[in-house]
Amino acid sequence: MTKQEIKTELENVIYVLETLENDYAALKLKAVLSALEHDWMQSAYFTNEIDTILNYEQHNEWICNNKNI
Repeated sequence: MTKQEIKTELENVIYVLETLENDYAALKLKAVLSALEHDWMQSAYFTNEIDTILNYEQHNEWICNNKNI
């Protein structure tokens, strides 16, 4: 399941719970969804940071290896 599919499924369940007036359960699932989205954003941020560092290090290594050419 993709992140978007998980988000959509949770939103559908939240909608059903709200329709059934089970506000407490809907609120709990909204909190879960919010936490997941936050974790996903942090994960993407750190993945991008790591990629940036690795690319920078590879670039520096290439420069060091090719400065005598």
